[in-house]
Amino acid sequence: MNQTEPNNEVEFSIVDGGLLDEVLKRAGLNKPDAKSLGLRLAALAVICWLPLLILSFKAGLMLGNTVQIPFLHDFAVHTRLLLALPLLLIAEAVIDPKLRVVIRHFFTSGLILEKDLPEFSQLIVDAVRRKQSYVAELVILFIVIVQNTTRLEIVPDSALGTWHGVNSEEGMALSAAGWWYVCVSAPIFQFFLYRWIWRLIIWSNLLRHIAKLDLQLFATHPDHAGGLSFLGMGQAKFAVIIMALSSVVAAVIANRVLYGGETLVSFKFMAAMFVVLNVILFLGPLMVFTPKLIKLKHKGMLEYSTLATAYSRSFDRKWLRDDNEQNEPLLGSGDIQSLADLSTSVENIETMKAFPFNLGVVKSLVIAAVLPFLPLVATVIPLKDLLKEIMGILL
Repeated sequence: MNQTEPNNEVEFSIVDGGLLDEVLKRAGLNKPDAKSLGLRLAALAVICWLPLLILSFKAGLMLGNTVQIPFLHDFAVHTRLLLALPLLLIAEAVIDPKLRVVIRHFFTSGLILEKDLPEFSQLIVDAVRRKQSYVAELVILFIVIVQNTTRLEIVPDSALGTWHGVNSEEGMALSAAGWWYVCVSAPIFQFFLYRWIWRLIIWSNLLRHIAKLDLQLFATHPDHAGGLSFLGMGQAKFAVIIMALSSVVAAVIANRVLYGGETLVSFKFMAAMFVVLNVILFLGPLMVFTPKLIKLKHKGMLEYSTLATAYSRSFDRKWLRDDNEQNEPLLGSGDIQSLADLSTSVENIETMKAFPFNLGVVKSLVIAAVLPFLPLVATVIPLKDLLKEIMGILL
């Protein structure tokens, strides 16, 4: 792609490239089609979950009363490996296409002035280069290895007797399944999770630099965000990541409540804070446009107030003060329609938001964070009463 030609688009991807992508490419598993995605999901289940089932079965820890939480009763591990991990992989197919559209819209909508197109293209090139860096993924891999070799408490429920720990003369030791979890399953889950954190950092940094450009924004834009509301639609796709994180937290709480004797009520503050922090984390990157939108709104109010005053004065003189020299009939005149259009423009400015997303985007992220907790809540609150409460909130 010739970066010196300002009208050329630079292809952006938050997913393509990197060490793992190169490995998958050589294995023929990096294609964007459903079959390739299914094979990757199946491979993860075979590598991360199936050995735990086999090893815990051989050790007599799959079911029964040998330990407090046998393998098949451990909500946390099944949720991590059979729900959250696949969601982190599926998120690539959901988020990347939408972010591609978002970046392409900057090129095609006229938001970027022609003089800034080379700089904007270079920002995209730099972001893609960071994503494709082998060093970044090697650092993530190093962090994951260190994290799992320096601690033996592999899940938050380790105080309970579980399938991954067995009694020995020295005390509690990892079972064969536990070793596989520490050495293989947990690192793979963490690698996928931390890689998404790195991608979010890259995306947030890109938005921060774009916000510094002299964007062609209009206070009267009908999206009530100066023409930037499309950014919210892209950010809403991160709901898949939120659902993955929320499902893990909900499963850990389920273990604590069902096996640890703790009450669900004791986790309500933590769950509420988790939902709030997720919304802040994934909508926060868009707030870099807030100063620009606030300034645009103030400027628009002043400019259109001046324009409205001048037009209203002319309208008043022409139609109410007998200043209609050409005796133009009021019927069929476009003056009243122009006055109405001007009023609509002013209303658009007055209702302009200070952030490039609407309430629908916030709701989608909140729902993604709350949804995994509903089955847990249903174990305490009857489903009928729970549905009544939800319908009462929505309606």
